[in-house]
Amino acid sequence: MFPKHEIHYTFIHFAPVTSAAEDDLDCLSVDERDTVERFHSSEDKTKFIKRRSFYRHILGYYCDIPPANIEFIRNKFGKPTLSTEQNAAGISFSCSSSKDVAVIALMNGGEIGVDIEKLIDNFSISKVSPQLFTENEISKIRESENGRQLFFELWTKKEALAKARGTGIAYGNLNQFDVTASPSILTENNSCRQVYIDTLSIEAGYAGAIAAIHDKDVKLKIIHVPGTNFTGRF
Repeated sequence: MFPKHEIHYTFIHFAPVTSAAEDDLDCLSVDERDTVERFHSSEDKTKFIKRRSFYRHILGYYCDIPPANIEFIRNKFGKPTLSTEQNAAGISFSCSSSKDVAVIALMNGGEIGVDIEKLIDNFSISKVSPQLFTENEISKIRESENGRQLFFELWTKKEALAKARGTGIAYGNLNQFDVTASPSILTENNSCRQVYIDTLSIEAGYAGAIAAIHDKDVKLKIIHVPGTNFTGRF
């Protein structure tokens, strides 16, 4: 069902916000339901329920597991994975959300990271930190006619790469890795792997990126799978 070295991604848009279906809430874990109760805004509560239900149904489809039975395991940086028992195929996945959009990307045969960000109007060049960006990246942003757009494109690439590596953005030494060049080679733990990074088209007013770390000399195929393909649910 999921050929090796393919990347699949799908996303949903929450606007306009409607009430969550009963089975959306039913598939959430106890911890997720506790989180729901801590939201003060009914809109934020609904978005959280729909977002988590969306992730669970997609993962359940690919791993052939009832969405309510999925158990997430997190590493020390907070990256979620599935147990070996629930993920016999070894599928890697990554999730991201911003404002009214949520996206999930899955990969068979490597590590995947995805990130989306809603573009903001009050962008300032001071946000371009040398702790996160290379000198070349900073120069490109400052010289660009649309520095805001390029900043968010590079920022989402940095976030996606950090997720693919399984680290938080603060722990990835990302100012040493230029995301304007792809594919690139990443050397970690005495091994070399290939890094593929690209922009991801989601919605107008959003920037998105996807990053994959995999064995060298492997050609990847990225496929957008419409949410309605999943039993027409989304």
